[in-house]
Amino acid sequence: MHHDPLLYCPFEAALHPEHAAVEAAALAWARRFDLCSRDAEASFRAARFGHLAARTHHWADGDGLRLALDWIVWLFARDDRVDAAHRSADVRGALIRGDDLRALLDEGSRLDDGARSGALAGALHDIRRRVVERGGAGWWTRMAAHVRDYLDANAWELENQREGRAPDVHSYVALRRASGAVRTTIALGACLAGVPSDAPWLDHLQVRTLADLANDHVCWVNDLRGLDKEMAEGHRNNLVLVLEAHERIPLEEARRLTARRCDEVMAAYRALEARLPHFGRRDGEVRAYQRVLRSWMRGNLDWYGDTRRYEAPPGSPFLSAVG
Repeated sequence: MHHDPLLYCPFEAALHPEHAAVEAAALAWARRFDLCSRDAEASFRAARFGHLAARTHHWADGDGLRLALDWIVWLFARDDRVDAAHRSADVRGALIRGDDLRALLDEGSRLDDGARSGALAGALHDIRRRVVERGGAGWWTRMAAHVRDYLDANAWELENQREGRAPDVHSYVALRRASGAVRTTIALGACLAGVPSDAPWLDHLQVRTLADLANDHVCWVNDLRGLDKEMAEGHRNNLVLVLEAHERIPLEEARRLTARRCDEVMAAYRALEARLPHFGRRDGEVRAYQRVLRSWMRGNLDWYGDTRRYEAPPGSPFLSAVG
């Protein structure tokens, strides 16, 4: 029996007042696009995706919260499709379905361009439409670029799994920034926060680095808190396991090292945030963006106290439905 170490997070916890309502909304949207079967509804509810959205978007308006929630549900559904491929060795099928989804990322594409991806395609089409309505084509262009990287990283993870290969630490850290899909959620959060998609400071080196540090924290916390479930499912794409293999250390030491890395990246984030340059009249936008990053780091960490997703035996709340 192990106990995950406490992690350092100086940001205040918060929860959107509509958190109870969005739990029901999450299931309704998943049913609408056949992302969750009737038999899987108990597991879906236990995952409490609505709480993840409500913690990470506690500042959003109601429509924005629901859009963020539906994107979270889509990502978990996609991840479970990849997990199913891991277990069934259907690597080629998963890669083909990823290619089908890429066809929907161009704003001018039609739903039937990704028809073979089934339920995921219809749901992605709905998300794309709503992002464009909310923030304009510019935000969808930014978000879609990150989705492409996410699908590419999925392919890399599938190849690792098929070959029984634990990636080296440097490659894992770099690719994890894409495979965790956190960049997609940061982009959507910035859109919902009213940041213009063409704001020049978005591409400033220090701002991009700040987002990378927040991304690392979210992903490494996920690796630490989700380790037992991933081990039960035979995964090797996890920072704890990568450190165990390449540092040749016991598993519990690798857990502690991962927790220390989480704390170190949080400290690095705080130090860089304190040194951000001023952007004149754009400073209000930058503060809104920082709120998105902070909310994801804190909200993701707190969600592990809400969810039972990672206590479940191997399997998926989506598996019987996602096609």
